[in-house]
Amino acid sequence: MELAKFKFPIKGERLFVIDEYVKNLEYIRKINSNTLGGKKESYDFAINKTLDELRGVFKNTVLRYFFDQTNSVDEVVKTLKMSSSS
Repeated sequence: MELAKFKFPIKGERLFVIDEYVKNLEYIRKINSNTLGGKKESYDFAINKTLDELRGVFKNTVLRYFFDQTNSVDEVVKTLKMSSSS
């Protein structure tokens, strides 16, 4: 995040996406540190993936996140200002 602030000035929606991504990484780290003998989350799935595949994973994660928050497809569509057919 600091690199983004100092080296690559960003704002608006891009800043929001990076903030949410960083929060997700911190959440995963917290889960991993609290897991005793259970399955740990990992980002190993991202190794050897194309940029398009990673974008798909990221988009799917964002959709799941908003759906978990609202539990409503209609609310997700409204919040993200996207087409309901998407």
